Amino acid sequence: MLISDAHPASIDEKKYNRFKWFFVRAFHAVVAVSATTFIAHAAAAHEYFSAESLSILFVIPVFYSAVYHNLPLALFTTLLAVVAYDLFVLAPFFHISPVDPVTIPKLAILTVVAGMASALADRVRKSAQDAANRERIISGVYALSHDLLGISNMQEMRRAAEVKLSELLKTNARIV
Repeated sequence: MLISDAHPASIDEKKYNRFKWFFVRAFHAVVAVSATTFIAHAAAAHEYFSAESLSILFVIPVFYSAVYHNLPLALFTTLLAVVAYDLFVLAPFFHISPVDPVTIPKLAILTVVAGMASALADRVRKSAQDAANRERIISGVYALSHDLLGISNMQEMRRAAEVKLSELLKTNARIV
């Protein structure tokens, strides 16, 4: 059954899809932090590396969320990473202290990393979208010039230009 855009259920469906994608992305963040925590906990428990040096691993899921998703999810990943680091990597295990002098700077640094990576990723996405729009317009103008070469009648040329320019500009174009 198709639901038109005017149907009230489509609004609920859009909200559902938005929440569904948020939870799918949040699940990706939880999996990324869990994998990082498993590796860091194993390395800390076997004393391959110091627990303090393993904190750099938690930049990876934060950076992943910031680049591939958005800032709110990156901030959620930051909070999750700091809590996981505090619970599973720092001794004593399974003990959390939110006002610990080690936890607060790590939270601040990961928040800055998340903000910067998310801002840079947004700029890259916007630049890519702008480039795609410019390419669409330039190729449309090229197609218009190619189409106009075969037309000798001024009325047909005006009509063809109006149609092509309306498509390119996504509005009604009139040549008078």
